[in-house]
Amino acid sequence: MTAKVLKSSSMCVFFVLATILAAAQDAKPKTLSADFTLTSPKNDKLMTGSIYFAPPKLRMDMNDLVSKVSAVLIFDYDKNSSVAIMPQFHTYSESLIDSKSQTLDGRIAVPNFVISDPCVGHPDWKCKKTGIDNLDGRKCDVWDVTNDSDHVTVWIDQKLHFPIKSKLPDGTSGQYTNIQEGQPASPALFQIPTGYRKVAAKASAKVQPK
Repeated sequence: MTAKVLKSSSMCVFFVLATILAAAQDAKPKTLSADFTLTSPKNDKLMTGSIYFAPPKLRMDMNDLVSKVSAVLIFDYDKNSSVAIMPQFHTYSESLIDSKSQTLDGRIAVPNFVISDPCVGHPDWKCKKTGIDNLDGRKCDVWDVTNDSDHVTVWIDQKLHFPIKSKLPDGTSGQYTNIQEGQPASPALFQIPTGYRKVAAKASAKVQPK
């Protein structure tokens, strides 16, 4: 996976992956699917993709529009494990979720914040609710979340109990669209494709496509 993919993916992880974990802990988890888009400060699309959440598992399909590389991430929160699948290379790697490494920009982001106060459990974070907004008919609480080095604004869906939009100070933003609740996800979505070769996580960026 290229550096550009990793950088874009990390931004997505904050608002798509990590905060969905909060939904599992702060409210009754809901099966859902959604599309997402990551855009640049100039409103250019950097990444598109989709998510499928069937507690305790989450799948993210990501298409980096800059580097033209795609990836699939599958997370199992009961096992604290993740699988990264690279379709172009027919490879996958496995790793554990490090819930102790919690950064605001999502490098390894699993912030277990709660709907009423994103800063609960994070003494070095500062949170300020700035208002209520409506995104595509969904009512959201808007929060500014900061620490010594990071700052992100998040729109937390009042019904789903996790952010459906996030925005960084430079204008980079990500948002869910086409949210579908309560639709069962096929178990096959959370399985490693047949015929894929397992590689070490650190080696996944070095393999060559078939």
